[in-house]
Amino acid sequence: MFPYIITISALNEAGEIVKLIASERANAMFTSVNLIVPGSDDNTVIGYDKDLGIFVPGVETYATKGSGGTLFNWDITNNQSQYVKPGKYFIKIEESDGFGHINVIIKEITVIRVDEYIELKIYNTAGEVVRVIRAEGKPMPAVADLGSMGEVLFIKSDGTPANIKYGSNSGEYIEWDGKNSEGKAVAPGNYEIKLTVKPATGSETSSVKTVTLLREDKKYLESFEVWPNPVNLDTEVLNSGVKFNWTCSLAGETGTVYVRVYNIAAELVWEKRARLEDKSVSWNMRTRTNEYAARGYYTCIISAKNREGFMETKTVKMAVVGYR
Repeated sequence: MFPYIITISALNEAGEIVKLIASERANAMFTSVNLIVPGSDDNTVIGYDKDLGIFVPGVETYATKGSGGTLFNWDITNNQSQYVKPGKYFIKIEESDGFGHINVIIKEITVIRVDEYIELKIYNTAGEVVRVIRAEGKPMPAVADLGSMGEVLFIKSDGTPANIKYGSNSGEYIEWDGKNSEGKAVAPGNYEIKLTVKPATGSETSSVKTVTLLREDKKYLESFEVWPNPVNLDTEVLNSGVKFNWTCSLAGETGTVYVRVYNIAAELVWEKRARLEDKSVSWNMRTRTNEYAARGYYTCIISAKNREGFMETKTVKMAVVGYR
């Protein structure tokens, strides 16, 4: 059960929300929160080159079920995907239940300027920033130059990222996993890559290139079936109707599914939203107008979207016999 809603926001000194970091259902009220600055013993100061970890022990979400806690991340950007200005900020962790009980913890963090960086911004065709990546531990070029990278980026189904090259030497590349700032897989298509380089000594330079992103489909729906099939309205409706069952190839896969039933005229007869991890839904054979489904053939489609944003569909035919 996940009866609570946990919301995490970054606020400026005026108390204004600059970034909604997360808003998810949780299984318990938190009692403590830990800020984590990677590679540092001082968890009160962070630069633009790192993501701030916000660890909530004892609280799990759908995606972290069974882990004993949940780690959220703030990439030091605002709701417009731009880096916030240096200064003091507050991380507000708020949790509520259905009865109006609210639990709040506020942690302070100071953002400082990093004088040397390699930054990659990825824009969609509408000119919106979908991802900002700051490279760590990479060779610093004298100027930004995307001339050595190809015009096609390919993301494999196993999650192997694409390398965006900014130089011809070893290590002069930045990895992109094909996901946006929310950790969701972006759609294949054209994107604009902007590389910005700021060495410790020297001026900031930028290079822009348009690329095509291709993606190898990720398969996680293993099977989809309806039982019983054919459906006898004289018997099944008197019991529990029919069940749509599905399985996933990987244990622990989470997300959202829609199960839809269409008649031979391609009209939507019934639909149901469920969680991917539920693995089944039931139908009492009543249509959207609350009438029993007529005899005949139907097409049943499951449309799934996992927590990474990958879409997949499967189809099965169903026959209805008998009368009600």
